[in-house]
Amino acid sequence: MEINGKTLALWAAIAALVILTAIFWIRSETNVARADAADQMSTVLVGLLTQQGYQRAYPACRTIAPGNYPALEACLQQAKAGADLTAIFERSDLQKPDAKHNITGYIVIENARGGRTFASANFTLSYNNAQVAQGCATPGDIAPGYTCRFDFTQPCAAGDNLEIKYDGQRAYLETC
Repeated sequence: MEINGKTLALWAAIAALVILTAIFWIRSETNVARADAADQMSTVLVGLLTQQGYQRAYPACRTIAPGNYPALEACLQQAKAGADLTAIFERSDLQKPDAKHNITGYIVIENARGGRTFASANFTLSYNNAQVAQGCATPGDIAPGYTCRFDFTQPCAAGDNLEIKYDGQRAYLETC
């Protein structure tokens, strides 16, 4: 067999194609493994967000599903912005004050959804837009599933409102 320029060029082209095929096959397998890992992680993330009530707390989270990365991104960005705290808190208990029986009133809200922790000292209670209390009755952090209690003595008549704010943002509003 005679080796000339054409034969050498042909063998070099075949070798280059074999090398390129091997490189592209390795990259393809790597990307498949990464895609599988991303799908597994998105499944775990969706489970966690669902368990913590994100789908009820944030409208952008209502369409999340494993593998739906644009919806997951929109959900996480809306949760990170956290503009609407009223979706996170719900009333756990309310006792209206009774001056006749010398009973102090209280309102208790629960950090029910969203997975965020809030500093107790940053909450305020306003009665008809006048601040009557600063901070929860229990100091520290209000983690998911925990409550914040405010005591008040003002009568809670029809039309009055109790507004709880966190760092100036409304967290809960109760109308008597």
